[in-house]
Amino acid sequence: MHTSALRRSLCLLATLLLAVSASGCDSNGSGGVDSQAQSESAQTQTIQISSSSPSTGLPGSPVTLSGQGFQPGAQISLCASSPRVVGRAPVAGAQALAIQDGYALLGTTGGLLSVDVTDPTQPVILGQLDTATDDIVADGFTAYASGGGKLNVISLADPAAPYVIGSCKLPGSPASLAVADGRIYAACSTEGLKVIDVTEPQHPQVLSSHSTPSPATSVAVSGDQAFVTTTGGSFLIYSLKPNGQDKPKLKLVGMCELGTPSWSVTLSGTLAYVAAGEAGLLVVDIAKPKAPQIVGTCDLPGCARAVAISGGLAHVAADEAGLQVVSVTNPTAPRLIESCGTPGACLDVAVSGAYAFLADRNFGWLRQASGSTEPPEATTGLLAVSLNSPSLAFQQAAVVNTSTMTAIVPERGLLGSWDVKITNPDGGTALLPNAFVVSAGNRPQEPSLIGPADQESDVAPDSAVSWTCGASRVVNRFVYVVRIATDAEHLSNSQGLPLGAPELSLADLRAPEFLLHPETTYYWSVSVKDSCGWGSSGPTWSFTTGSYPFVESLSPQSCQEKGELTIHGSGLATGGPDWILLNDKKIKATSSTVTSWTDTDIVLTVPLKYPKTTPAGQTVDVRVQVSAGGKRSNVGHFSLLPAAP
Repeated sequence: MHTSALRRSLCLLATLLLAVSASGCDSNGSGGVDSQAQSESAQTQTIQISSSSPSTGLPGSPVTLSGQGFQPGAQISLCASSPRVVGRAPVAGAQALAIQDGYALLGTTGGLLSVDVTDPTQPVILGQLDTATDDIVADGFTAYASGGGKLNVISLADPAAPYVIGSCKLPGSPASLAVADGRIYAACSTEGLKVIDVTEPQHPQVLSSHSTPSPATSVAVSGDQAFVTTTGGSFLIYSLKPNGQDKPKLKLVGMCELGTPSWSVTLSGTLAYVAAGEAGLLVVDIAKPKAPQIVGTCDLPGCARAVAISGGLAHVAADEAGLQVVSVTNPTAPRLIESCGTPGACLDVAVSGAYAFLADRNFGWLRQASGSTEPPEATTGLLAVSLNSPSLAFQQAAVVNTSTMTAIVPERGLLGSWDVKITNPDGGTALLPNAFVVSAGNRPQEPSLIGPADQESDVAPDSAVSWTCGASRVVNRFVYVVRIATDAEHLSNSQGLPLGAPELSLADLRAPEFLLHPETTYYWSVSVKDSCGWGSSGPTWSFTTGSYPFVESLSPQSCQEKGELTIHGSGLATGGPDWILLNDKKIKATSSTVTSWTDTDIVLTVPLKYPKTTPAGQTVDVRVQVSAGGKRSNVGHFSLLPAAP
């Protein structure tokens, strides 16, 4: 027993000596593995961020970071692990959106805007049309917009100056559009589905119509088939087939019941993705058009209004829940993976590259997005959302010592809470979650009105309206909204005209709601917002227009060269007719081109020639002004067309 115990003790001692020997071998480098780890550790030093001072600041303001392991040349950036709004164009009433070659076409309750989004963090409004737009689609240099009971065909040859080429009646409002092969497919609410031929853009014509069991809400097209959603939950598939020598006709070929009102449909391959309101996202298999069927569903927060498909992801505009991103790599089991709050109600979405663009509208209330620190006046409109993990570098980053860095917050107006990341030259990184909040800072100063002076009388119809506005501490790019109305009490609710400069000529007011009548008192005001969402409103002033010839309308709206044009109005001959100005061409009352001139109507033959340099199919805008009794009228407009061949 004793000998056996001694032997076990000696074996244990030997084992311990071998372990110590092995440990010593590794510790002096002969093992190699731990030595390499120590070498790598020496090459990449430990880096850590402990705090940010201040933790809230304006774009362009200084910040100091404390921690350890900061190396000369280290860089600081704001970053986020989920989609984030990184740019915006403040616009009221946004409700429809299309992206075309680096430009966004934004449909609003007040008009259509073209916006340069080549730099999504800094969208720039280029031009606009004063026509309410329910939906918008684009095809090359042409856009098609529904609104006000019409389909408008719009030239985008110059994005800064879009103009209407032609139009036709489109009953049923709002109308949702799709374009394919020279045809517009329109889901016209209670008027069902309509197909319009737009091969001659100046003269769009309805080819075919078909009723729907309940109001049609949206349409998508593939080949000769149209896919329609309705408020009653029906998902309908129509084909457009030739009908001998007559116009082609729509025929219902298949349908299924979704069981819920649906608002938008998008196609990808043999699948249709339906934004189904409070029912979320539905996936419908359309491989067999006669028997479509639901194959996948995904419950979402908010109310699904529109959907865009890109890279195996469905991007859903979910009303007050903002943007919802759903993985559809397995269409039978779609799943919500990310979301991005917006300040208003997200009504439409389009995806281009690494960005989603949203039409975000304020319906009279403003919702604070989760984690957002935007001011209550945060502006809705066109929003650009980075879909990849957004990151933006601080400016003038400098290492004071290994535990202190200073930098300037990026001047991009990216409001909200951000992570802060430091990257050393040796590749070492440190992240401090929710370390810094970019705030909006001070509002732009209240606009100061210049002219017309308050209560000024006898104001001419081509007078300038002007104002000034002090610089914001955040950005220097403002959007002004001018409002003019005959009722001071409801001025704030009247249609606004967005502008990029603090001046407006009354002669440039073209929309019917801005048509200024003689000897009438008008109230006007100016509000301003910067790209961070801060806004301010100026006082309300009034002016009274003088007595002058009044141009109420022109017919036809599109006139060929040497065609007959009639100017309708009042007081057109009061004090004696003087002249008519067509752009820069003055036509005397005694000219042979004037057929008749009365107080209410002027009939003349248009003496202008259609410019040879104008691209085929493009109209030329002509300004019309009348002078009588030495007083100039307001300005009317018509489109000049080339003479018939």
